[in-house]
Amino acid sequence: MATLRDRYLIREFGTSFASLLFLLLLLFSMESFLRIALLLVDKAFSPAFVAAFFGLSVCATIPYAVPVAFLCGMTSVFTRLTIDREILVLATSGINPFVLARPLIWIAACAALVLTYCNFSLLPAAKLMRKRLVREARVDNPVGLLRPKTVVHDIPGMAIYTGGIGRGGSLRELRISWTDAEGRQMQIAARSGRARYLSRANALAFSLADGTVTVSGGKDPRTLSVMRFSSYEFRVALPDAYRRTAIQPKLPEMTFGQLRRCLPQMDAVVELHRRLVYASAPLFLVLFGTGAGLRLRSPSKSVHLGLGILASLAFFELLTVGEVLAFRSGAPAFLWLPSAVFTLAGFRLWMSILG
Repeated sequence: MATLRDRYLIREFGTSFASLLFLLLLLFSMESFLRIALLLVDKAFSPAFVAAFFGLSVCATIPYAVPVAFLCGMTSVFTRLTIDREILVLATSGINPFVLARPLIWIAACAALVLTYCNFSLLPAAKLMRKRLVREARVDNPVGLLRPKTVVHDIPGMAIYTGGIGRGGSLRELRISWTDAEGRQMQIAARSGRARYLSRANALAFSLADGTVTVSGGKDPRTLSVMRFSSYEFRVALPDAYRRTAIQPKLPEMTFGQLRRCLPQMDAVVELHRRLVYASAPLFLVLFGTGAGLRLRSPSKSVHLGLGILASLAFFELLTVGEVLAFRSGAPAFLWLPSAVFTLAGFRLWMSILG
């Protein structure tokens, strides 16, 4: 009987958790959606880049989405059990409702272990990979410097305009203007072309078609010469700021081995405890989620989601307060403030229910 009951609870919790996790990942990735929409509108990057960027962005939200989904799932399951009077049946049979939470506590413990591994290995690597992906795309793809229907002055002494940007660095209605060493005004105009980055020369190479080169000014300001071309190769030297350099991981992007080498610096200690708090959050939210579920009387999942998000925001705010206190006092134990508060709140809820 207990086995059937546990399977039923696990199935119900798993269904709620999976649907809520999917929804929360979409909500937490909204910024990535907006960035991807801009990339697709500008046609600046390939679909493979967009898919990789979105996948890594979703991975980076897992430490925040999983605890919230866990809390919402627990609340939803126990609220439904209360509304369906299953909790009342157990209570009248002399069975402590806390027995129902046992399999979910084991699930929370397993989730905490998996999140610990992810927070110290997979997710920091995903964050660093996303940064490198964006950096490589901006450097390797000249479209990262150019913007459609906009005059770009990012390259000193030069103005570049393009009427449209296609995939693979293809350009339409290109205009490049600059003043040479002799004071002459130079302008290249082309109907179409393509741009690529030359890493060794740190330059943009333009392969242009069907256009003109116009030269004016210089020693004789009345001089004006125009040369037409069917194809033309042109290079633009880039500042050293665009030269590719190795990206060094910051603390949130370090794996456990890299983070351990930074100890006992306070920043590294705080980062270590912060990741442990995020990883263990499902375990500390079990009592609070079940107690809140037994108190609620609304079957609406939107209510459960709203309560879970509000409680999670309080959890994250308490973590921020604990972080400030940890830096001021030098005691990293303050980072466990939200875990302690929610554990005590969960016990109070259970005591009021059992009492």
